[in-house]
Amino acid sequence: MYVGVTSWVYQNFLDRGYHIVSWSYRLAPIASIKDMVEDGQDAFAWCRANLERIIPVDIDAYAVGGDSAGGALATLMGGILTPPPRAVLDDQGITDLSDPWFDEHPDPPTPYTGEFTEAEIAAAVAERDLSKALIGCGMDPTQTEEDVRKEFKSSTVKFGRAERLQLEVRRALAEKSAWVRSTVHPEKYSSEEEIKAAQRQWSSLHRLVGMTSYPPTFFLHGAADDCVPVTQSQRMAEKLRAMGVPVGEHYEPGVGHCFNHHYTVGFQR
Repeated sequence: MYVGVTSWVYQNFLDRGYHIVSWSYRLAPIASIKDMVEDGQDAFAWCRANLERIIPVDIDAYAVGGDSAGGALATLMGGILTPPPRAVLDDQGITDLSDPWFDEHPDPPTPYTGEFTEAEIAAAVAERDLSKALIGCGMDPTQTEEDVRKEFKSSTVKFGRAERLQLEVRRALAEKSAWVRSTVHPEKYSSEEEIKAAQRQWSSLHRLVGMTSYPPTFFLHGAADDCVPVTQSQRMAEKLRAMGVPVGEHYEPGVGHCFNHHYTVGFQR
C-alpha cells in the first residue's frame, strides 16, 4: 500500500513484481490526522476484503509507504495495522508533529492570487465539515486544470476553485506557522500543553514508546529539506535501531523536499 504514488514508485516496484495499491486521504485542516489514519485503515480493510478476488496475492505479505504527508501516515500505519506490514517506507515524512522546528520555521510567503476574499479564506480555515474535505490538489494556485493533469499524467484529476481555495488555506496557515498544528484541530484544546500532547499522540516517533516491535523501515530524505527537516527521519531511525528493528537510511546530499519526484525510470539493478 502506498499513500500517493510518484512515478519512481510505479517504475521500480512494478519492475520487481510488486502490486501497488495507492490510497488517498482527506486533507487538513478540515480533516484531522486521526481522520487521515482512519482513511488508511478503511483502505487496508477494503484490500483485505477484496484484493485476493482481483489479483493473485498473499494478502498478509504487504508493505506500506508514502512520501511527505504520506510518509507520516505510513509510519503511523506501521504501528497500527494488524497484521503488521512486512516493511515500511518513509519518504521524507513527518514523524514528530510536536517538533518545535515547525513553529520556528514557517514556509516562506507565497504570492496570493487574489481570487478569494479574506473572509472566504478564514471560513475555509475554520471549516470542519468532513463532507467538504478534499483528497488532493495541485501545488500552485496559478495552475490550470490542464497544467495539473499534465503534471500528474492524469486525464481525470480535478483542479478547480475548491482546489485553489485549499491551496490558499495552506498558504495562510503556513505563514502563521499553523499548518502542522491544524492536523490535530487545536481549537479543541484549552492550552498549548494539551495541543502538544495531541501532536505527540499522533506522531509515529512518540507512539514507539512502549512498543516491543515495529516493521523493518527504510527512510529516504533530502538532507537539505527545509519543509520537513531530515532530523525527523534520523530521530525515528535511531529510536527503531535501539529497539532492534532493521533500519535502512538514505539522505541525499544537497536536495530539498520531494527531491525524488523527478525520477521516471528504474534504478540500475
